[in-house]
Amino acid sequence: MNTGNGPFGPIVNGTQIVFFEYRPNKSGGYTFTALFAFASVGHLIYLIWRRAWFFIPFLLGGITETFGYYGRAMASDNPEKVGPFIIQNLLILVATPFLAASVYMSLGRIIIALDAQCHSIIDIRWMTKTYVLIDFGCIVSQFIGASLPASGDPASIKNDRIILLSGLIT
Repeated sequence: MNTGNGPFGPIVNGTQIVFFEYRPNKSGGYTFTALFAFASVGHLIYLIWRRAWFFIPFLLGGITETFGYYGRAMASDNPEKVGPFIIQNLLILVATPFLAASVYMSLGRIIIALDAQCHSIIDIRWMTKTYVLIDFGCIVSQFIGASLPASGDPASIKNDRIILLSGLIT
């Protein structure tokens, strides 16, 4: 086990799989876990109080961020362990499209409330459907790209960066 400052990761078939180039910060992981947990609870209360059901993806994004940063804090103890790496890698990456989807749905509601449909490039009827479809593609590509390093195959690890970047760019 590497007790220094990095790189950290298991050795599979004579090749080191690098999970982290550094040791993840435990206090930072727990701080962000607490911040996202408190924010998610606050959004849950607001969601129920205002009956803003369109905001459910935002709540899901906050919950996945919470558990993602918990996995990051756990990775500080043993950065070569696969489980915490996969938890933080998958959940932190998959949370962002959920958060973005809520922004797009809110945008459509704001445009309708301001009676500004004539200024929208995309027709309001298609706005949410278009963005949710794009976000779904992002979630799938990020999920695939984040889970490929777990295989331990060097070619898969090289491909996962390309898949992840394509999911993040779209």
